[in-house]
Order: sequence, then C-alpha cells, then structure tokens
Amino acid sequence: MGLWDRETAATIHSAARCCPSPCVCASDIITCSNQNLSDTPTKYFPFISLLDLSYNRIVRLGPNWTTTPLKKLHALIMNHNSISQISPKVFTWVPHLKHLDLSSNRVSSLNTSIFQGLAELEVLMLFNNRMAIVAPTAFDGLKKLQRMYLSQNRLAEFPLRLFVGEFRLPHLEFVDLSNNFIREVPVQSIISLPTWQQAGLYLHHNQLTCDCMLHTMLQVLTPGTHLENLSAYLNGSLCLNHVRLQDSGTYMCVVVNHRQNLNETIKMTVQVRNLSAEWFSASENFHTAFTTLASCVVSIVLVLLYLYLMPCQCRAGRKPTGQGKYLPPPSLLLLDTERRETTRKRVVFLEPPIEHAQNGKTNPISMGTDGTEGILKMRSATT
Repeated sequence: MGLWDRETAATIHSAARCCPSPCVCASDIITCSNQNLSDTPTKYFPFISLLDLSYNRIVRLGPNWTTTPLKKLHALIMNHNSISQISPKVFTWVPHLKHLDLSSNRVSSLNTSIFQGLAELEVLMLFNNRMAIVAPTAFDGLKKLQRMYLSQNRLAEFPLRLFVGEFRLPHLEFVDLSNNFIREVPVQSIISLPTWQQAGLYLHHNQLTCDCMLHTMLQVLTPGTHLENLSAYLNGSLCLNHVRLQDSGTYMCVVVNHRQNLNETIKMTVQVRNLSAEWFSASENFHTAFTTLASCVVSIVLVLLYLYLMPCQCRAGRKPTGQGKYLPPPSLLLLDTERRETTRKRVVFLEPPIEHAQNGKTNPISMGTDGTEGILKMRSATT
C-alpha cells in the first residue's frame, strides 16, 4: 500500500470515528436532519463541506457549537429549529462559509457581531423568523453577500444601510422584504440605486403608505386590472398596448399561494427603442464621415496634380526669368575674356612626336619643358 493510500484510509477511518451517532455521513457531507436534537453535535471531521442540522429542536447557537475549525465548510443548514439566541462571533469557526440558512426559527433580534468573520458569505436566509430589531451594523463585513431573505418577519423599517453608506454591501443583488410591517420606503434613495439592485428588491405584502413618490417607483397590478396601456389577465399574462419609451423597465410576476407565502417570482426586462430616431442619428453620422473622407480625397488629388502636371521652369537651353542672374561656366568666361583682348583668332595644332615602344606599340610622349617653351614663343610672336 502506497503512502497516498495509507493517508486516504486514515482519513476515512478518522471520519468514520468523528461522525456523530445520530447523523449520516457521506464523503464530505454530514446530515443530522430530523433527529430530534436539542443541541448541536460538537465533533465533526474537519474536511466537511455541507452540514445539515435542519428540522430539530435546537434552541441556542452558542460559541461552542463545534470544537473543530471547519475551514472547508461551504453550506450550513439550520432551518426549522427553535433557535432564539445566537451568540456573538459564533461563525468564526467557519470562515469560508458561502450559504447560511437560519430560516423558520425564532430569532427576534440581530446583534452587531453575529455574522463577524463571514467575509465570503454569498447567501443568507433569515425568512420566517420573529425579527423586529436589527442592529445598524449587524450585516457589516458581508462584502460578498449577493442574496438576502428577510421576508415574513416583523421589520418596521427599511434597511437602507444595506445599499447606501460606508458599510453598504456592494454585491447585494436580491433582498426579499415581503410580508413585514414596513410602512415607509426611501423612494429617492432607491431610485438612485443601480437598475440591477432595484430589480432585486421585493416589498410586496407590506403596509406601505401610498403617495405619489411611491407610485412612480411601484405599480402593482392584480389579475383582471387594466391600467392605461397595461392589462393583467386572470391567467397571469401581461399585455402592453401602444408601447412607449417610458414603458421600459423590469416587470415581475409574483405567484403566491392561499397562505400569502411567496412561491415563485418571474422577472422580465422590457426595453423600448425608437428605431427611427436611432436611424436618423446613424445617417447623420454617416453623412459627416462621408463628407470628411471626400474632402481628404479631393485634397490628395489636387496635391498630386500640382506636383506632376505643373511645367518645369529650369529646363536646359532656357534661362530662368525673374531677378536672378544666370552665371555661365568658368570655361565660357575664360573664352569671353580672351575674345575681348584680341579681335584675331589664332589656332595652333601641335602633333607631338611618336616613339615606337617595345612590342610594336606606340606610346605618346608627354610634353616636357621644351614643348611648353615652344608654344609660349609662338604665342608671343603672334601677339
């Protein structure tokens, strides 16, 4: 047996020993659901990823609910118990928890440091409790929280701190506040939120004070209602007649049962566009670009015509016009000077003697001192 096999067997044997007696352990999952437990087991194997303690009689969640750090635990399910007390910093044992379900319990208040240490939590389920008081900083530190379920409680104030301020939760995209006692909603603050956060805010079945500001944000249609160009039919379908630009937005269909509990929500985003206006704007941009391109082409053609079709002013045999002076070569200047000195021309042809070199070749004899003196004498005689 190899080293890896021995370590694996030791881990499995240790897990079998650490599995609580009323629970069922399978790989990295422990389920103690519906075992009539009044307290949480304290010993678990450290590599579990899911712990299910739902449907029991647990009353209190104390700091020693586990004696083993569960650093790989991602989901903790404790719904349908009788939990009414949660100690501060109770979740420091599970720093990498992503899903926490405390729904359907008897939690009446949330203190400041209950969720401290849950920096990676993404889903928090607290619906169907008795919460009436929530500390302003109860959810501080949950920077990665995306979904929060607070429906069916006794909340009387809108938790604006979740969306605005220094301790807001930047990734919170879904908040269910339905079936509470909320009467007033900060409409201006909600309207200033991003669209994706507004679309994930649920406030139905609250005793909201209806005013003009709230009407601009919410428009509720029950089946069989006809409002302006909107019609909600009994089969749940929604019809928009004579669609306008202001009809763009998110439409949500909330389905509830006879107990007024939220069962399912369907969300649809409608975007209305004026194609004629967009086409006119696009055509204007095209005309502007075409005019600029045509101007550039004409400029290039004119430059080429100027460079290749204009006549050259400095051709051979013609003197340039203008105030510039034409200077002849030095040889012509010398001939002109000699012409002014005398009116008679003397031309002398000298044929130097030729000597036969060796091998029958002729070599011209370079003119030495005697030849030079003879030319000078002849010239002086003629003058």
